[in-house]
Order: sequence, then C-alpha cells, then structure tokens
Amino acid sequence: MKKKFIASAAAALCMILVLAGCSKEPESVMHTETTDTNTVVVTAENAAPDTSQLSGTISAEEGDLIRIESALDSGEIDIIIIPATALGENASVEELTNFVDSDNAILEGIAEKDSIIEGTVPAGEYYVGAVVTEKATGTVTVTSSSSGMNMPNPWTDVNSTDEAAEGAGLDMFRVPEEATISLGDLIPTAYRYMDGLAEVQIAFPAVDMTIRKGKEELGDDVSGDFNEYKYEWTQNIKGLEVTCFGNREGDATKTIYHMNGYSYSITAYGRGGDDDYGISPDDINSIVNGMQ
Repeated sequence: MKKKFIASAAAALCMILVLAGCSKEPESVMHTETTDTNTVVVTAENAAPDTSQLSGTISAEEGDLIRIESALDSGEIDIIIIPATALGENASVEELTNFVDSDNAILEGIAEKDSIIEGTVPAGEYYVGAVVTEKATGTVTVTSSSSGMNMPNPWTDVNSTDEAAEGAGLDMFRVPEEATISLGDLIPTAYRYMDGLAEVQIAFPAVDMTIRKGKEELGDDVSGDFNEYKYEWTQNIKGLEVTCFGNREGDATKTIYHMNGYSYSITAYGRGGDDDYGISPDDINSIVNGMQ
C-alpha cells in the first residue's frame, strides 16, 4: 500500500509540473528578415546567449540615420552594422554567418527592452548582424532614414553655433572656429541641432570631424558613436577629465567629457567612416580649451 501511494503521488506531481509548463524549456530561436531595402527585423524567441544571425543588406544615403528600435520583452541583443564592402559580393553563407563576430562594424549597440539607438553612416550597403548577449524574446527593428514615416530626420540645419544653441535649447554653443590643429584650421562646414543637442561638422581633406554639445539628461555620451574601441584612456585638461577612445593607442577617434551640466563629444573619422583614425592629445587639448 505504501509503494502504491508513493507512485501515485509521483504521478500527480509530474502532472502538476506538465500543466504548469515546467516540463521542457522552449527551443532557442532567432532569425532576421530584410523586409525591404531599408528595414531589417530581428525576431528572437527564448534565444540563447551567443546565438547569432546576419541579415541581407540595407541601403543608406550619405548622412542617413540608422535607427535600432527594440521591442524586446526580455534579454539583450548586440546589433552590429557592417559595411557590405568588407565582404565580397559572392561571399558564402558560412562566411556571412561567421562575419557577425568581426571587428568591421561601423555602428554597434546593445538592444534591450524599449531601447532606441541612432547613428549616422556614410552612403552604402550594410549587413545587419545580431548576437544574443542575454537570453532574449521579442523583436528589434533596424531602419535607415529613407524608410519614410517610421524614420523622421530629427536634425535641423542652421547657419551658426548661435542658431544651433537656440534651436537645441542650450545656454550657448561655441567651438574654437579657425583655431589651427595638426589637420588644419577648424572651419565648420555645417551647423545643425535637434532637441537638446547642437552639432558642428568640420571637413578636412581626409578626415570628417563632428563636435557636439548636449543637455546632460541625454546621457554621458552624446556622440552617436556606439563602436567598441581597442583602447580607452583619460586625459586631464586644466582639471577637466576627458575620456578618449581609439583603435590606435594615444589617437582618439571619440572623445567625451562633461562641463557645467552639459555633455560634449568630439569624433574624428578617416574619410569614409574609417574608425582606425584618431586625433592627438595636443589636438584634443586645443579643441576642448576653446569649447563652451
């Protein structure tokens, strides 16, 4: 009688576990779909860490905004935007899949619940890679600005730093215009703003530089550059701690700092988006000293 009771109790417990959905963990699934030339949708269902996918290409015009918008219910997915030119046109499926882990990303960011990541890229074709960093369920949509109503351009072009500051709602915005660094004179070629953020663009013969000032509530890093760099270091400029990032030690592709309740950034890429380029400590010092 005792053995029969134990067997019956075990059977009942098993049934309870089955009804509770605890009998088997759902299968790990992730796939990407290129819905048109400007949109990729990454779908995950209980996707396990290190699961990776690479989509077909999306297109971008010069200066287009790439938007990574998460509708994940849980977990995190690393989204990697990779220039198609980094691979040959006839690359095999295996080569494409392995390429998700390469260091050739021009834009990268971790998508998590309700996150939105944006950044600009040069004109071209781009693969969208996805790597699960924390078990994930839900979707992530990647679009370029030419996809229309889903991708409004938040920037407004103006003619001066004063107009950019006023439009962004900042107290002021000053860059050391016409100061001379190793690249040449700092002569802005474009001014623009969006809510809370002002920007100046400077074009040197082989380098594109962008300088930004933004409200502190926009975060510690207002550069729009989500690349991962080999080196990170700090530089002290008259008591101000400046954080630098670059793939060559001592040459900063991205520089960020905070001053008087505002966040600042300086980015300098080789023409075409080459993030192996960087500016020297002396150049950083000259620019930061002239910023307001």
